[in-house]
Amino acid sequence: MREYPTLKRRRVKAIAVNTLEKDRKLSTYQVTCIRPDGADTDRRIDRLGGIGPDGSGTWNDTIDKVISAIGNGHYFWVQVNGRRVTVVRRVHPTSGRWYLQTEPDYYPHNNLLNLPRCA
Repeated sequence: MREYPTLKRRRVKAIAVNTLEKDRKLSTYQVTCIRPDGADTDRRIDRLGGIGPDGSGTWNDTIDKVISAIGNGHYFWVQVNGRRVTVVRRVHPTSGRWYLQTEPDYYPHNNLLNLPRCA
């Protein structure tokens, strides 16, 4: 009988910039709110915010800085149905711009766009 290799889940991390820049070590950030950009047809988010690595502070930064942070090793996540779901960066197939989405979690709704709006 043939044995198939076990699939490993890949964790994507990110490095923070600006409001996140004070934490030079690789950190974990929970995303709890977004600010959408209504002008884009691809519904790209402008800003994200949430709870800092120590659980007590908050952060709010541009999507470009969060995308850069993820590329540099920091880890961003959202809470969906009581589970932690990783935020990853992707390139939009038509515009070529980086954007964020969550890893597939078999939850039918868009996890990021369903977050509350940041103040």
